[in-house]
Amino acid sequence: MHSKPLQEIIKREIRFETAKSSGPGGQNVNKRNTKVLGLWNFSVSRLISADEKSKISQSLRSKINMGRTLIVSSQKFRAQSQNKKDVIETMIKFVNHALKEDKPRVATEPTASGVHKRLAGKKAHSEIKKLRTKVSD
Repeated sequence: MHSKPLQEIIKREIRFETAKSSGPGGQNVNKRNTKVLGLWNFSVSRLISADEKSKISQSLRSKINMGRTLIVSSQKFRAQSQNKKDVIETMIKFVNHALKEDKPRVATEPTASGVHKRLAGKKAHSEIKKLRTKVSD
């Protein structure tokens, strides 16, 4: 999935809640609801596939409420609108990372110098252990 359609899906389906922030805001911190919680119930979204839903739920399980709703909060800024933008950007970043395909591992042979170093290390360790044994006369 491309990031542009994903951005549109999240922007269309996200729900916002606000609360009093403990972040910056001066005297307004006790009066204004500047903290923003972004909630996206991706499990009921018709715009993403079941495979993508399972990848999101596996990868972001610490940020998901009861396996259904992705929750992201922000209280970095004094303005609620800036915190909303930050929530959207963060959520898009998390979902893009969750949906990114892992590169398959390519098996490689150890280099000759690597093998030599490993064997030399084993031989040195063996010599140290030999020196620990008691010498009988």
